[in-house]
Amino acid sequence: MALAHLARGNVLVCKEIAAAKGILVIIRCIEIGHHHAVLTQACLALGALALHPNNKTQIAEVNGINVLIKLLAASQPGITSELKSCQTATDKNHDSRVGESVQEAALVACTNVVNSSESNRQLLAELGGVAPIVACVLFAHSGVPVRNASQAIANIAYRSDYTIAKCMMERADVAICAAIGAADLVCEDRLLEAAFRALANLALDEASQTGLAASDAMVWCVRGLYKCSYVHVLRAAAHATAAIAYRCRSNKARFAQLGALAACVRVVNDFGTGSLEHTELYSSAVH
Repeated sequence: MALAHLARGNVLVCKEIAAAKGILVIIRCIEIGHHHAVLTQACLALGALALHPNNKTQIAEVNGINVLIKLLAASQPGITSELKSCQTATDKNHDSRVGESVQEAALVACTNVVNSSESNRQLLAELGGVAPIVACVLFAHSGVPVRNASQAIANIAYRSDYTIAKCMMERADVAICAAIGAADLVCEDRLLEAAFRALANLALDEASQTGLAASDAMVWCVRGLYKCSYVHVLRAAAHATAAIAYRCRSNKARFAQLGALAACVRVVNDFGTGSLEHTELYSSAVH
């Protein structure tokens, strides 16, 4: 807990912890820890340390990404056979140690580790990390793990054709749409923002735009533009709409049929043109 609080928002402390081999100690705690409180705090500490760019590389080098993947996979009913084969007998005996608080913290760590790191995004996808994150979206019992998993998917898919393909293979789009469908479009703003951001980044590959057309992604984008009232959710939904329609005439026509133009006009009428500062959060989808 002390390391988690010390590392949060303090670059100098993050450097000192890493220099003292603190990252390796934290990862070892995650590997051998039995108590959910210890695992939660260790994941939070790792997530805080991962905000520093140099630490992202070190976390990957000492097997931190694989440890986080196995931790998430341990509590999920739908993990792949590849991940199951990676688990030792000790791992299988400790499945009960991973509750939702541990999932929340582990997902935060995954999100921060892959943020602004193309190599870590690729590594997480290669190690089979997308499947347990998608499972968290589908099977979590409360909104916070779903929100964190959606944010992780958004970061994994950011500006990478390879990781987008991996996410689509694991049907991340279907899971995200299910999460939006189960959410309260009026109240659960942070979950919805993360989910629409994930759809936006998944759509930045032309092939995936076609795949998203086969899911309910466009329906939920338009519904979000009609029904959501939080500005940050509307921004995310609008960006997802723009990304899915980008360079795909059939998707543009489908959006028109669903009433996307009227929904966008409604947003402009109610909220004005606003600011473009939020676009820093996304990879550009339109010229």
